[in-house]
Amino acid sequence: MVRGRRVTAVFAAALAVAIVLGSPGLASAAFIYLDPGHGGIYNHARRYGLVEKTVNLQISLALRTQLRARGNTVGMTRTWDTAVETRDIPTWNYSSSSGWHFRPDGKRYGDPPKDDLQGRVNKANAAGADIFISVHNNGGPTSARGTETYADGDDALGRALAKQVQSAVVQQVGTRNRGSFDMGFYVVRWANMPAILVECGFITNPYDAVKLASPWYRARFAIGIANGVSRFLASKPFGARYPRLAGNDVYAQASKLSSTGWPNGAQTVLLASGDTAEWTDAVVAAPLSRKLDAPILLANAGGVPAATAAELKRLAPSHLVILGTGAAIPSQVASVAASVASLPPEAVSRVGGVDRYSTAAAIAREVGLGGATPITLVSATSGMDALSASTFAARWLSPIVLSTGKSLPSATRSYLQESADVAHTLVKIGVAQAVPSSETTGFGAIMRVYGLDSYRTNIAVLNWYYKGKTSPLVPWCNANSTSVTLGAFAAKTGRPIVFVGNRRLSPYTREWVLRNASRIDPPTIVGPTSQVPGVMEWEWLKSRDGR
Repeated sequence: MVRGRRVTAVFAAALAVAIVLGSPGLASAAFIYLDPGHGGIYNHARRYGLVEKTVNLQISLALRTQLRARGNTVGMTRTWDTAVETRDIPTWNYSSSSGWHFRPDGKRYGDPPKDDLQGRVNKANAAGADIFISVHNNGGPTSARGTETYADGDDALGRALAKQVQSAVVQQVGTRNRGSFDMGFYVVRWANMPAILVECGFITNPYDAVKLASPWYRARFAIGIANGVSRFLASKPFGARYPRLAGNDVYAQASKLSSTGWPNGAQTVLLASGDTAEWTDAVVAAPLSRKLDAPILLANAGGVPAATAAELKRLAPSHLVILGTGAAIPSQVASVAASVASLPPEAVSRVGGVDRYSTAAAIAREVGLGGATPITLVSATSGMDALSASTFAARWLSPIVLSTGKSLPSATRSYLQESADVAHTLVKIGVAQAVPSSETTGFGAIMRVYGLDSYRTNIAVLNWYYKGKTSPLVPWCNANSTSVTLGAFAAKTGRPIVFVGNRRLSPYTREWVLRNASRIDPPTIVGPTSQVPGVMEWEWLKSRDGR
């Protein structure tokens, strides 16, 4: 890489204390993604018989060996002489009028073009890596030599990693120490995780060139980088940065949300199934939870889990509503739940049907339908789409009904037909294939809110609901649809749900965070670290402060 001018980050002071020593996180190993710079048609710096793309790959392969030997998992953007991406793909582009956008720009030029750079970070981001290291070699005046390491100024952990790597490399191989600096190179800025770019030496300097031509030196250089990574990981950098509500399973998670949202107890409690096959009952019940101010707890066909029993006792309700079929929550389980809550049989009722679709319709009838209230239609095949919709449906007291993913089941069709005499809008959440337009003709005004995947649908719902609103956003971040009662809890607190992935932040979620950063307050993480690991908290912070 031809050396650019050094830049001091605008936001350096804001994140100066991002490393939290002694906090929970990675001990000594991580998932590290290596990016040998350039490749294929992109040769870049060359002199004295050396070509940068080749030396970059040689050092990266040696570094992979070193990192693996220390117990790390290692991915690579390339392992041979090739460009990573030659198509026109979505890349990050800035407009002074509307800020950052992630979309194709129609441009096919540059050495390398942004498409190739984005292809590299796409691989690391999609893989859910903890660290991104881009390996380069410099070009410049013949007199210039030595090593320098860069990180984006808004990436405090990247900056800490850069300092550790720079120091360790100088100590290991005795290269001239040119320092570590802040610079927003594309790959370090748009890699979600802590990211650095190492300029190992100057191919254009005869002294550096001789060393870079030596396999022994390249191996020693790789040891130096690996030493820096190990020192960084020893500081346990991915500690908690935000509040977290977590249970060790779906039952404990629901109970945790209940105790947080209803700290003083509740008159009514809704009890749904926590079995994976029955997730829709709890999600579609979010509007009923809102109407009755009732938390949703979970049981299963086998009984009442300990976490649910403890929360039932604490809530001390006067009424228990069982949701779903008799197979999902059998009568004997309902009796056990009533006994735990010290309720007589007449204080227990059931809202359900013969399957998930008729149960959703039955719950919708309990919610009711006012003259201007929309009906929300989601697919029973997409838990994330349904959970995205549930918060706002609950806030509006909008009944939620289900499609099969291909058609409308008879229970849903009957509900829509009996509601046809009430003026309403049918809001369809999810991709077109999930709720076909041909199936909803004649059921009132139609509004579709969707994206090409569940993360983009989540953002589409957020943009639709918050259009024109200026109030601060304090989101709940969740990895997936396992927190089936989160919609009801989020509706009670008036906060949106943002999906962040298990180890992956969607670029469209990052775009939403960037574009709304001035009004997004710190989130609360929902779910255990097995679902939302500490690196995801860092990725959110990097995205929010990288504006």
